Amino acid sequence: MCKKATAVGLQKQLTCSGFTKTTSLWKFHSRVSNDFYVYYRDGVCAPLFISHIPLKRPKLENDSALASLRYANPEQVPHTAERLRYFRCLKNLYQSEVADYAGIDHSTYIGYEDCGRDSYPLDKLQKIAELLQVDIVDLLDSYNRFLYDGQGQKVKELRKRNRMTQAEFSILLQTTPGTVKRWEHGQARMTKRMWERMNEITDCNVSINAV
Repeated sequence: MCKKATAVGLQKQLTCSGFTKTTSLWKFHSRVSNDFYVYYRDGVCAPLFISHIPLKRPKLENDSALASLRYANPEQVPHTAERLRYFRCLKNLYQSEVADYAGIDHSTYIGYEDCGRDSYPLDKLQKIAELLQVDIVDLLDSYNRFLYDGQGQKVKELRKRNRMTQAEFSILLQTTPGTVKRWEHGQARMTKRMWERMNEITDCNVSINAV
């Protein structure tokens, strides 16, 4: 017959003598449920309860609070990288969780939240937007919105608004007519640096033409 062990006595036995070489170890006796087991040693029975405690994510919660304090609304977030971080933190998700959902490596997604990155695969951004429960355009900064809305048509409209041929436009941007043609046909992606240059020069040129 097993004797009932008191909580204090069991604690003392477990910590002081239960796992030494001079005494016998506790042995499995029976399982009452998935969370309740009974062990015995030297005629003494002891219950073992398994508790499940959910883990909190204080760092993510702090990141979410900081994101909310820094920007009053997501439209103020300047870069796609920061928008990804902003919405991820609001959803209290880890980078690895977003990466798994989008089907990309964790290291690749870390690069997505790097402000040094210019463009993103739209199919991956669509999956991420789905997880974050936002429209994909909410994740796009001005440059990536330019690519998303159709770079070719945008470049062509801007060139014609300035009443320029492809050759004239290429001289303005210090590139080649063939490059402008590939931009307009979607055969080459305009870099962010060139896009910024195009906006600066054409804005100035439109103002001159309007005078």
